[in-house]
Amino acid sequence: MSINEIQKYLESIGLSSVESKIYLKLLEVGSCSISEISRKTELPRTTVDRHLHRLSNKGLISKTVRKSTKLFTAETPLKLSLLLSDKAIELEDRLSNIKKKQKKLGSIVKNIQKLLPESDESENLSIKYFEGVTGVQNTYKEISNSNASIIYTFLNVTRYFDIFPATHDLFKKFLKNNPESKILEILVGNTKSIKLTNAIQDIGERCICKTGDASIAFNDLDILIYDGTVAMIELKSIDPTVILIKSEIISNGLKDMHKMLWNYLPRLLK
Repeated sequence: MSINEIQKYLESIGLSSVESKIYLKLLEVGSCSISEISRKTELPRTTVDRHLHRLSNKGLISKTVRKSTKLFTAETPLKLSLLLSDKAIELEDRLSNIKKKQKKLGSIVKNIQKLLPESDESENLSIKYFEGVTGVQNTYKEISNSNASIIYTFLNVTRYFDIFPATHDLFKKFLKNNPESKILEILVGNTKSIKLTNAIQDIGERCICKTGDASIAFNDLDILIYDGTVAMIELKSIDPTVILIKSEIISNGLKDMHKMLWNYLPRLLK
């Protein structure tokens, strides 16, 4: 293993690049004064002094005085295990803290909802707009976590696999969690993408795909219709956008359009 690999490992368990450089040099040459360490590592004396203090706090160096000169010595590398132990304790504390916050989240959400103005029941149209990759991924997650009986989709499958290939597993999870539900996909795209879709259709008769005219691109969109909602997801890698429309009228209209096309398109067979 090279010195660079060792140094990278030390950095991964909590040492800075300067600390690891000083520690390894002290292991190599033995006890040294600050000025000697500065010379051997080619680091400014003030930098060495500051990082020696940090190494001392981590228990990796010790200090002695000989003839009024302070000398610093690297402790055995076995003490590095203490750093990992400290990190493990820190992670356990953070995990415990996260679990406490998760338990409290439900009541916090309920209290926040109480602060919101009461919605007018007559308002049956809602439009939301999200930006960025995280917004897209969260939308896919929300849809896959729904209890929709059927999800209807219009999908440019070529762009989908180029930009968000991992989200397909979310819909496998959706079907697993909802044994009575179905996904009906109308796809357009190049031959390679269609074949890829065909290859990963391993979730039975409840995910059915049909292919449309390749000249139709759906404007690089993934359109999903479910539970009175329409999600229009822009399939691009930089600053993608999502428009969520909650409207029974718009949802039913697109659903009817999907059903009409569905009757005329060939099924994608395995």
